[in-house]
Amino acid sequence: MRWILSKRSRFTGAEMKDVRAYYNHDKNNVLARRKGGVGTLKLTIDSVGLRYEFIAPNTQLGNDTLELIRRGDLDESSFAFTIAEGGDRWTREGETRVRTITKIAALYDISICAEGAYADTPVSAGNKGSGGPHPSVANRLRRLNLIAR
Repeated sequence: MRWILSKRSRFTGAEMKDVRAYYNHDKNNVLARRKGGVGTLKLTIDSVGLRYEFIAPNTQLGNDTLELIRRGDLDESSFAFTIAEGGDRWTREGETRVRTITKIAALYDISICAEGAYADTPVSAGNKGSGGPHPSVANRLRRLNLIAR
């Protein structure tokens, strides 16, 4: 089976009251959080889809995650969400069943993964404000970005 998240409209109107950024969906590996619209996790919906940003925490997990992204070992993301009523459709491509998700009811977490559910959701690390490459893990003005296409 293959899953497809359709363009940005799938996130429009989705509940995002309490969303966490994890490493590999592990609730013990919190990188950032947005609760009630505020917090260390910034979520935006743009013309491409859902984008998230946060300053990586100055913790062993934050430093390790940044280093693995910088080296290219981590470059995908995954999401925990529920699908809105009527927010999906099923088709077949030969022997493969394909589920296209068109509307998400609620988003619960965003996870940086080595093997994410959605390989076309890139993760990058950069200097805050520059959008450029991350020159040093020691730099505390760090940000992680993701775009769900």
